[in-house]
Amino acid sequence: MSLTRTVSGLVTAGSLTLFLVGCSSDNDNGDTAAGDPGPVGEIDPGSDSAGETADAPAPECDVLFQDCIIGQGCYLTSDGTSCEVAGSAKEGEACTFLNTCEPGMACVDLDAGSVCALLCDTEDDQDPKACKTLCADTFGTLADVEGVGFCKASDPVIPCDILLQDCPAGQGCYLAMTGVACAQTTTGLDLEDDCEFANECKPGLICLNGACTKVCDPAAPDCPLHLSTCNALPELGAAGICAE
Repeated sequence: MSLTRTVSGLVTAGSLTLFLVGCSSDNDNGDTAAGDPGPVGEIDPGSDSAGETADAPAPECDVLFQDCIIGQGCYLTSDGTSCEVAGSAKEGEACTFLNTCEPGMACVDLDAGSVCALLCDTEDDQDPKACKTLCADTFGTLADVEGVGFCKASDPVIPCDILLQDCPAGQGCYLAMTGVACAQTTTGLDLEDDCEFANECKPGLICLNGACTKVCDPAAPDCPLHLSTCNALPELGAAGICAE
């Protein structure tokens, strides 16, 4: 069964959705959601904006390709982008100001606090700065910043039993890229509801062919009448899915 990876990080095996939205705070599908983090802080008051005067604001620039002059970096600001004196904090280090970090990064507010995160392109799979190319694990999106995301570490993987659904409260056991794992249930879609991501469905269901499908035990199937067959699915180990 071939695997196809898209720019958003979505992985499908045939038409089986393996990607978990919300594995990180990242709405990892590349869509910006209201809860997505944004760059935090202000420009360091101890640094002078590049070329900024009372009549001439700092020039706009490209945060991915860093087209400011030497010694400056292109940073996301509340008004868009601007060339500022470059910071020196590296990826994963704490930050206070928007330009605390090295050029090509943003100061992002995550659960662990404000840290420098590498910026990446969420839209163009062929871009050298594409998130799937630059990010070792997963990536998140930034609120109100179209097409730009940030790299982040994956959340710890909690193994589980997809039949027993033995995950902590509020989570379900879903089929992910690395096998079955616990993940936060997002929208709680019902059987046969349209779905895009694995953990949009209620625990005990998986996203198959764009619809939430019931997981079953081939040795003791418990399928609804109109889906009376429990077909084995190799990706689920001993489990299968209910089908007509």
